[in-house]
Amino acid sequence: MAGAIEPSRRLDVTPAPRGLSRRTERSLSRLEEATLLRIGATQAEALISAEKLKELDFLGRQAALGEIANVKLRDAMAGGDPVLTERVTFLLDVGLIGKGQILADTVDKFRRI
Repeated sequence: MAGAIEPSRRLDVTPAPRGLSRRTERSLSRLEEATLLRIGATQAEALISAEKLKELDFLGRQAALGEIANVKLRDAMAGGDPVLTERVTFLLDVGLIGKGQILADTVDKFRRI
């Protein structure tokens, strides 16, 4: 990530009112700290999810561009011969299935990260 992390929104944490017992002030302080930690964890998870989506978009575009190039290559290689077109298509389909498996594995890994 190239830059500072920008929070999705600013927190407005107001201090506890004065005149409370020490016990109540400590409880409120612990609650405030726990809340800030939960908010930070939530924002961190949102940043991670956004990056995962960007990477999946990139991988999907790469796979689509590769498939377009393969179809053009198949047409150029086969030269209109239906038997050769079928054979080349079979080999390209095997590659396409492999790409699909790689994308599925990546989605599974991203889900666990």
